Amino acid sequence: MRIAFVTEHFYPFVGGISEHTFHLAQSLAKNNEVFVFAPHYLGIKYIPLPQRPLFEIIRIGKATFFPANGSMTAFTYTPSALFAFRDYLKMKFDIIHIQGSVVPTLPLFASLSHTDAIKVVTFHAHHKKSIGYTLFKSVFTKALAKLDGFIAVSRAAKDTIESHFKIAPLSIIPNGIDTTRFTPYGEKIDRFNDGKFNILFVGRMEKRKGLDVLLKSLMDIETEQFRLIVVGDGPLMEKYKKQSKRLKIEVVFTGKVSPHNLSMLYRSSHIFVAPSTMGESFGIVLLEAMASGVPIIASSIDGYRETLKEGKYGILFENENVYDLRKKILYLYERGDLREKLSKKGQLYVKTNYSWDVIAQKTMDFYLSLLSKEQIKSEDALFSEKL
Repeated sequence: MRIAFVTEHFYPFVGGISEHTFHLAQSLAKNNEVFVFAPHYLGIKYIPLPQRPLFEIIRIGKATFFPANGSMTAFTYTPSALFAFRDYLKMKFDIIHIQGSVVPTLPLFASLSHTDAIKVVTFHAHHKKSIGYTLFKSVFTKALAKLDGFIAVSRAAKDTIESHFKIAPLSIIPNGIDTTRFTPYGEKIDRFNDGKFNILFVGRMEKRKGLDVLLKSLMDIETEQFRLIVVGDGPLMEKYKKQSKRLKIEVVFTGKVSPHNLSMLYRSSHIFVAPSTMGESFGIVLLEAMASGVPIIASSIDGYRETLKEGKYGILFENENVYDLRKKILYLYERGDLREKLSKKGQLYVKTNYSWDVIAQKTMDFYLSLLSKEQIKSEDALFSEKL
């Protein structure tokens, strides 16, 4: 089968959609011919791919960035990119799979293209309002009508898109995780293996990721035993660095790191804190932490509650409540037995439900069901012509 992924978010622009697209493409490429269409990202620090890709990456156009849903999103603004993409569509794909919203650039063009391929979209976003959906509702409605299959990575993502558009039934196929890279077994960061209690944060330096909530929760903790490790980059980096200087614990800002170093940082940590305040439909970082055997404390927002099964696989704190987060951090620090229990439960849960081989098979089954429906439709049309 020949499969094309179309996305505005891909390496080196790191994030949940980039991770999802890479690993799904990698798993499907073991038995299929797979291509990923994504733009060039100028001015972004180079981040190596997690593995040598088994698929072909085709760069079309240049991306620019705009604020959306409390974060930054990419758009391919190069007009010539659309004409180049049209030529690539002549390759006769069986499946064209859009990752992310059908924004008015490459994904929109893919949805409106005239092709015999089955066209699928996976929705990742979770938000209450969307200026883009409001402004371009008629365009998006037309584009969505051209698609054959709809997937959401979570119930939260499904509810979000259904609150804006009336579309065919959505199937939920969640994010996955590379369980060979994220594992408790392997190298650690030597400098962090000194007996201190390491608290890990991974995310972009932007307001919705909630790092300021985590920093405030640690404000009155006076112990040399704690260390906060902050992984990521973004517009609020300098603000958070200044804020961290008021803490009485050690804080280390690593910036962006390679996929290999990220897995070592998880293994070097005692707990993982995900304090996002909004906009998380799922939370791949939660899977990364669980697969690495790291107990989780996360804000009680829709996407995180769904992934952690209402606190069964991690501890939830009241969203943006600094005092509740501080209490949960100290509680987990004192309860080594609970940390061990959460570690084992999380590892088993992820390995059983979220390995990329499992997610790829669910996706392939979805493709095949759509192809089967299309075949039945064609046979019915042919039968009607004979009558």
